[in-house]
Amino acid sequence: MKYLLLGFLLVGVSGLVGCSSTGDTATDEVDPDLIVVEEKTEDLVESEATISAATRSDAADSVKIAAPEKKAAYLGHPLDNPESPLVRKVVYFEFDQSAISDEDKVTLNAHADYLIGNPGAHIRLEGHADERGTREYNVALGERRAGGVNRYLILKGVAASQLDMISYGEERPAKLGHEERSWSLNRRVELVYTKR
Repeated sequence: MKYLLLGFLLVGVSGLVGCSSTGDTATDEVDPDLIVVEEKTEDLVESEATISAATRSDAADSVKIAAPEKKAAYLGHPLDNPESPLVRKVVYFEFDQSAISDEDKVTLNAHADYLIGNPGAHIRLEGHADERGTREYNVALGERRAGGVNRYLILKGVAASQLDMISYGEERPAKLGHEERSWSLNRRVELVYTKR
């Protein structure tokens, strides 16, 4: 705002200076008010640059950018590490399906790597279904789901001797209820480590 006013003042003064001659006499005099205004303008520009640089410097000093802290390495068992995909030990399925989702493949890949690196580890794949369908159908569906996970792990290099399968069908629901939320939690294969 100050600069805008000074700009108008300079334009106005220079306009008056240009129109002030009568044309009769030529003078080389300089208007002292114009010199004062120009000096003040230069002083303001210099002081603003100094203040601006000082402000930026102070702001940089007062704001400390926190470097990302390194987390301590997890010292517990790898299967219990909350930062690892190994902590996820349930694979979920769509209604009446046994196809493994891409998200669950990431989890299964981590478990495959763990099992390959730990040949003494052993896992039981427990297949489950929701309550819809006959008991026999749901046992067969749970078996298909566990079998799909079993095949996936073997294809990734896990020894078949490290894997067991069982199907509970609808007999062991993760959540009781007769609505989609409960059913979606019951359509699963649980990965249960029997030997770590």
